[in-house]
Amino acid sequence: QGKVETQPRTGMPPHRRAGRGAGTSRLALSDYNAAVESVQGCGGACALSFDDALHVVVTTARPATRGECEAFCTAVLHLIQAAGDDVEHWKVLVLALTRRRYHQKAPAVAAASEAEAASDATGDGERLLFYLAIRVIHRLSLQGHSLAAKAAAVLCRLAPLAGGTR
Repeated sequence: QGKVETQPRTGMPPHRRAGRGAGTSRLALSDYNAAVESVQGCGGACALSFDDALHVVVTTARPATRGECEAFCTAVLHLIQAAGDDVEHWKVLVLALTRRRYHQKAPAVAAASEAEAASDATGDGERLLFYLAIRVIHRLSLQGHSLAAKAAAVLCRLAPLAGGTR
């Protein structure tokens, strides 16, 4: 009689134990912190126009590596540089980040995502990207950027309304 190996009992069926994105290595909190810390100041002008920088930020997919996280944080920095001291640009920035996060909570999007759930186990990372953007904006607010401070405060107040936590 051979010994039978069993998996530990977790209270979840075997097909659910691995969690979302089971086939990929997951980034740790230290990776996200390092990506945010990699953003260096807000000096200098951005090579992209505000619209182009905004497009890069709102179309970025879920980062799978630390390098991709750093690239997203740098894109947010470029967006902030492109926004400069223009209040209207900052309004658009806040609205675009909130829309991207909130739009994924809409019933029509939720229904469509259920249909794709079997083929896409990793999600689009809206919550992750939303909070990484807030952290980059907050980091720049700590360096004295007054509009970044206001934007961070507004985004933090909107976070629960935009589907902020699980």
